[in-house]
Amino acid sequence: ELGKTQSSCILHCEYNHYGFTDENYRITKKHMEKFRDVLIEYRSVPLSDKSKLFGHIRACGDRANAKKPKSTEDKCMKIIEYYRCVVDGKLLSWNRYANAMIQYDKTINV
Repeated sequence: ELGKTQSSCILHCEYNHYGFTDENYRITKKHMEKFRDVLIEYRSVPLSDKSKLFGHIRACGDRANAKKPKSTEDKCMKIIEYYRCVVDGKLLSWNRYANAMIQYDKTINV
């Protein structure tokens, strides 16, 4: 089945697995909180930026959720745009994000 996955949908599969979205491409407050908690647990941002991080993730989630994509490809692009918004290089650098995801991924059994 993974072989049939569109390349633009791989991030959605990962985020669904991590609990950052669901199989229906929704990004709820619960998903945003999970994303924040993982980023904080693996020290992507200083603890002093914890509330700033959630505000940032929430704004990105709200922006992504404002879109009403119809096709699977557009739904997958919504998740990619959400990721790009969160990992903006300002509050959260790509390297710190990637390190957190690598560390978190090691804790999950597939």
